[in-house]
Parts: sequence; C-alpha cells; structure tokens
Amino acid sequence: MIRRKAMLAALAMIPVMAVVFRYMTTHFSPLNGYFAAFSIYWLGFLLPASLMILGPAQALKMLRPRWPGWPGFLMTAGPPLAVGAMIATHPVPLPLAILAITLLAALVNGTLEELFWRGALFDTNKTPDWPVLLAALLVFALWHVAILASRGIAYTGGPVALVGGAFALGAIWSLTRRTSGTAGFGAVGHVLTNAVAFTQLVQQNYPAPG
Repeated sequence: MIRRKAMLAALAMIPVMAVVFRYMTTHFSPLNGYFAAFSIYWLGFLLPASLMILGPAQALKMLRPRWPGWPGFLMTAGPPLAVGAMIATHPVPLPLAILAITLLAALVNGTLEELFWRGALFDTNKTPDWPVLLAALLVFALWHVAILASRGIAYTGGPVALVGGAFALGAIWSLTRRTSGTAGFGAVGHVLTNAVAFTQLVQQNYPAPG
C-alpha cells in the first residue's frame, strides 16, 4: 500500500526542485550550485518527510540491511562495479578534500533516497506489491527530470542516461526492497552506485568555475 499524501508531496516536490536546481546552478558556479541544490533536496524534503512518516526508530529499522537473495545481490553489486571499472580506466585526479565531499554526498543521497523512495513511501506493515513499487519507481525516475534543469553540468550519456539509469537502478533497488523487507540493502547499493556516479560527474565538471 502506498502512502498517498507522501506520493503527492513527492510529485509536488519535483517542479519545485527543478526551479531550485536552475537557480542554484545559475547564480553559483554550476558544480557548487548542483550539490547545494541536492542539500536542499536532502534536508528540505527527504529527511523531514521520512522522519515525519516513520519516526527515528522505524527509520533506522527500515535502513537495516537484510539479505535480498542472490538475484538481488548480484544485480545490486553489478552497476557500481561496472561504472567503477570504467572510471578506473579513465581516471581524473581530484583533490582529496573534493573526493571526500563527493563520497559524503553519495552516502547521504543513497541513504536518504532509499529511506524515502523505498521506505517511507510505503506502508511498512506490508510488503509492497509490484504495481505499488512500479508507481513509486516511475515517480522516482521522474524526479530526476528536475535535475536536468541544472545549467552548466555535463552528464555521461546525457539526459536519457540520467533518467533511464535512475529507472533501471531503481527497479533493482525495488526488487531488494520486496525480497528483503527493508530498504537497507538497496541503500548500500545506492550509496556505492552514487559513489562512482558522483565521482564521475565531479571529474567531468571540476574545477567549478567562478
């Protein structure tokens, strides 16, 4: 069962965040504005919405990793390993401080997105069925359209890869949510994927001008 008010809030958040990404990357250097906009997304929506719905204790319980079965494990581990290997073959040196901030952003984003999109959005007393997971997945992919409002940010593969990749990876994390009963294992995979994806994005767009 999906939480309708939470879903409506998520839908309303998308155009708002599009404006935020546009504004922040226009009025600040693109890379700095990009991650500043993400901070607003994390602290202004994901974290408070998740805590309001679940409460701290239930949120921690939802993030507890549980074994998702071998198919879920292999599909979750595959993407970060593949992207990481690609980055390793075309490395771009980054200052240690920039890399540390990038990995911290990956940790926060992967954890909070799974907590909301595969956790707080559903009735935690029931295992979500596939139609419900698909509805949430479509909105999760749609949210990434808001990111495309950013100015001056280059993405590997362009808009189709960003939104399509979010849908494909979100489908994997939805599988682990259904098979494990929590968003914890998906959060691990999400963090690892963001670690390599964010690193690649920063490599493409660093140094931030301005």
